[in-house]
Amino acid sequence: MKASASILLFASLASAWRLEVWSNNNEHLNMHGTTNSGCVNFDVGALNINHAKFTKSSFADTFELYQNRNCDTLKYRNGEGDFTFNVKTIRSYKAY
Repeated sequence: MKASASILLFASLASAWRLEVWSNNNEHLNMHGTTNSGCVNFDVGALNINHAKFTKSSFADTFELYQNRNCDTLKYRNGEGDFTFNVKTIRSYKAY
């Protein structure tokens, strides 16, 4: 296998997942990574989220939104796509 083909193969395998969320007052956060995120707390505190868009990668095809810090009390889970839902107060997330 040529070096350029190897680089292209690796680049496609290491694609980044992307999670975007919007609050009901149009705040927008964008998170991304190339491996599973583990539990991540929002630095901004609680957000009243009503819209999420998730792009999967080779390492993460699911995202979860949690009501409390430290991924306590699951409020929403889905896979790749663009989703609008009833407002949920969210303080942490995972992508895996």
